[in-house]
Amino acid sequence: MKLYEYNKNNNVCLIKICGFSIFEQTNDLINLNKKQRFCSGIIETDKIIFSDGVIKDIKVFGVSVIKRKDLNGFRKYYILGKEIFSVALYELFKRRYVKYFDSKYDNIYILHANCGEVYLTLVHFFDAIIKKHQSQNPLLVATQKCHVDLIKMICPNVPYIYLKNMDILVKDSCFKIDKFRIFILYDDSYYHQTEKNIISSRIGECHYFNSLKEKLELSNDDITMRKIIISDKEKLSVLNKVRQIGLNLDRFIFISPEANTCKLYDDDFWIELIKKIEETGYDVFVNLTNNEMNLKDFVNFKTCYLTLAEVFVLAGYANKIIGLRSGLLELLLQTKTPMEILYTRFKNRKLYLDTAHILSGFSLLKLPFDGNQQIREFDMFAISQKDCIKEIMANL
Repeated sequence: MKLYEYNKNNNVCLIKICGFSIFEQTNDLINLNKKQRFCSGIIETDKIIFSDGVIKDIKVFGVSVIKRKDLNGFRKYYILGKEIFSVALYELFKRRYVKYFDSKYDNIYILHANCGEVYLTLVHFFDAIIKKHQSQNPLLVATQKCHVDLIKMICPNVPYIYLKNMDILVKDSCFKIDKFRIFILYDDSYYHQTEKNIISSRIGECHYFNSLKEKLELSNDDITMRKIIISDKEKLSVLNKVRQIGLNLDRFIFISPEANTCKLYDDDFWIELIKKIEETGYDVFVNLTNNEMNLKDFVNFKTCYLTLAEVFVLAGYANKIIGLRSGLLELLLQTKTPMEILYTRFKNRKLYLDTAHILSGFSLLKLPFDGNQQIREFDMFAISQKDCIKEIMANL
């Protein structure tokens, strides 16, 4: 028997001491439920997320002791089933966050999206948004670190603040508190409806860029194109980093195998692809940000930590970008570097989206860009690993 055991995967975390369960957490990422058990279940917590609210329940020996409900615009607390306190979610939002909004701003735009949607919003729609809402002094609110990087690259003159792990609370996409008009870009229902529209339509009929445009109530005439701006300091930083790792800037392939939404593709595919590329005399840089993939033990490549701006600069030097479909690739369109893009199933979805609909509904080829670079997209359900590598190598 081990004194201490710790096991973790995507859905379960378990801690044991001398075989006794101290802590267990189970995440149902499809139904958005989270369960925690302490001391072999003496204390339990359940968190259930609905489209219009959240319920959190704390139990002792299976009996609900404290419960919190965020439903119908109110947060309510219960002890042993009896309601003891209630507060409007608008009021709660005001108490928590309005103190961060300087009174000189009029419209507050909260970025509640991943990298890809935020990139498209800032590049193609933000000018039309502030014009439509007659914003004289807008403020952007970043809720992820990548939002800060994107704002600096795309809207360097727009004021912003960073509120990490912000709990939006209010379900409305637009509401008013004091003098501020607050816009949520985007509410959770938008994402579900977009995927639902894509899967229920014939392939080619529905695309997420049009869904963004419709959600914002904008037209094709409102689409603009903000160019990415990179400081000389960041450009120099990249050159210093790649010099230290010995990357051949004149002849290398940039590989991006990670994604938040698409399922990771097999390590064996990337290992074989890297080997084939290096056999042709190209250097390889692999952009890695977490420990989900195990490539280093099987193949040699160059890698180092890069900020989002530095990734953009380095990818601009590459002879080609090869990547799993992710929001990063939207950003890299502006590098004008040729791309080979892999599409896989989405992670943790109630709604089944086949890869053919995913490729059609989220294709980069349907986004506004100048079209100078070559882009090829692969449905990894419809092509074998061997044939995909063969296609990529033939076009290297």
